[in-house]
Amino acid sequence: NKYRRDQRRFFVIRELEVLEAIEKKDYKTAVRVLQESKVLDTGYSEQLKKYSELLIDLYKKTNSQKLYLEELIDHLENYWQPDLKYVSALKSCDLQGMKWNEIIDNIIKKNRHEDFVCKLLLDEKRYEQLMEKIEKLLESIIINAFNTNVSDIHFDIHEKKVDLLIKNINDRGVVIA
Repeated sequence: NKYRRDQRRFFVIRELEVLEAIEKKDYKTAVRVLQESKVLDTGYSEQLKKYSELLIDLYKKTNSQKLYLEELIDHLENYWQPDLKYVSALKSCDLQGMKWNEIIDNIIKKNRHEDFVCKLLLDEKRYEQLMEKIEKLLESIIINAFNTNVSDIHFDIHEKKVDLLIKNINDRGVVIA
């Protein structure tokens, strides 16, 4: 309808079109509008995350394995994750010649959400990288909170950090030699 075409710049109009297309099982239209929306709404992270989640669902529904894999990886590289749900989904994919460790390395490098990256490192049993990440986070907290260098603080952060990490890992049932 003319009103929708004229008001297309508003994400709500496009979201309505996507929901109607999904309801009619017109997945091709839903995917097209979502891809268009990702371009039109660049800079609106929460909207982009929502579009990405919908695309992941649609690609899975339509058995579009290559697009599903690409969208999962893009989603994990760019958006905050409350849990490891999409990592689990990625684990069950045919990686189409890609190497798991390289995918995870890219996610760790590109995702700016430290809490998610720490969960991922712990899940992947990359304890050394996790320790480095925690150390950097602690240094940043100390510098910001006390406006000083870490070396100026006279207590052993490293020992406390190791004890906390080992307790967390042991609580998950992982034995550290």
